[in-house]
Amino acid sequence: MKKQVLIPAGFFMLLSLTFSACKKENGNRNVTSAFFENTIWLGEFDGSNAYDQPVSIEFKDNGRLSWHDISGESLGSWNVENNMVNVSIAGQGSFRANVSNDNKLTDIQRASDSKWTKVSAALDTTAELPLIGTTWEGENVALGFSPLGRLDIWIGQPATGIAYVTTYTQKAKTVRFTIYDWQWFLINNGISMLKGANHLPGDSVHTFTIAKK
Repeated sequence: MKKQVLIPAGFFMLLSLTFSACKKENGNRNVTSAFFENTIWLGEFDGSNAYDQPVSIEFKDNGRLSWHDISGESLGSWNVENNMVNVSIAGQGSFRANVSNDNKLTDIQRASDSKWTKVSAALDTTAELPLIGTTWEGENVALGFSPLGRLDIWIGQPATGIAYVTTYTQKAKTVRFTIYDWQWFLINNGISMLKGANHLPGDSVHTFTIAKK
C-alpha cells in the first residue's frame, strides 16, 4: 500500500507568494504617466562615432520632453502605453522601453530613425552638487567654478596649462559651457566624479571624467 503524503495548504500559499515575489523582483515595474512626470533620467548613448556620451532626459508634464547632450537641448514628447514609455526626440529619433524595479530603462526598442545605436538611463533623484567655490580636475583639464556663472579652465596641467575664462549654464542636472567654439558638457549627478564630453568642430566627440579636489 502506498503511503499518502499530506502537505499543508499553507505550504502552497507560501510557495505561491515566494514565486510571485521572485517574479516581481526580476521583472519590470508597472508605470504610469504620473511616475515619469517632472523627473530626470541620467545615462549614456552611443552616437555615430561609437563613443558613449552622457545624456540627461527630462520628462516634463503634459508629455513634453527635453534631451540634453553635447550638441545642445532637443525637444520631444513622451507617453506611457501598455506599461512602456514611448519617447520621441526631434531630429534624434525615438524608442520605447520598460522600467526595471530599480528604476532603469530596460528592453529598449529603437526605431529605425534613431541617430544612436543604444541608450541607457536611470531615474536620478539625488541633489545636484553645489559647484560654486569648487575645483575639479581630470586628465589635462581643471575647472574652477566661481559665483555669477564664472568658470576658470586650465587645459594641460593646472600649474602650466593654458588658462581660459568663460561662463557656464546649468539645466536638468547638466553643466554646459564653451571656449570660443569648443563645446563642453557635464552631468552633475551628485557624486564626486563627473562624466562629460567635449567637441571641437571638425573633430570627434571626446568623453572625460573629472574629480572634485
